Amino acid sequence: MRYFTAAHELWHLSEASQLQAEGFDHERAADRFAAAIMLPKAITKDLWLKFKKLYEPKEAIIHIADFSEVPYEAVVRRLKELGISLSGLNFSEEEWQNERIKLDLPRSTLDLPQPLERFAAYEHAVEETLEKGSLDSLTASNKLRKYNEQLARTIQEQEVKRVKEAENN
Repeated sequence: MRYFTAAHELWHLSEASQLQAEGFDHERAADRFAAAIMLPKAITKDLWLKFKKLYEPKEAIIHIADFSEVPYEAVVRRLKELGISLSGLNFSEEEWQNERIKLDLPRSTLDLPQPLERFAAYEHAVEETLEKGSLDSLTASNKLRKYNEQLARTIQEQEVKRVKEAENN
């Protein structure tokens, strides 16, 4: 799950993300980007074809999620993007966890609360993008908030100070 999250956040730092029009759904684009990295087309189709011979669709999806360490919902969306018909399988992550129990599958470590990860390289990339002026302080602070709350707060405080100084001049 943490690699999916890292790939998702990578989209937000990409130049392509910065070039999108107003109203563009960045969260959905970030999820698609992460899914494309974590669930490459050829491998995902191959896994689906093999697993659906062995299991019912729900169980096949759970196995693909386990194998790729990707959220269940992301697996379903990716399979649909690849042209695979999956009607009636639009569950939340919690519902997928319940399906796993119904199927008598062992718990996945991915279903357990994840400890907070620090992505130092991500933090550095956000700071660099902010320094270059490609990202505003509020956006940078929001991107860092869940990974490094202190750094996010520092960026906010620096922005407040900058605005106050600009008002006084």
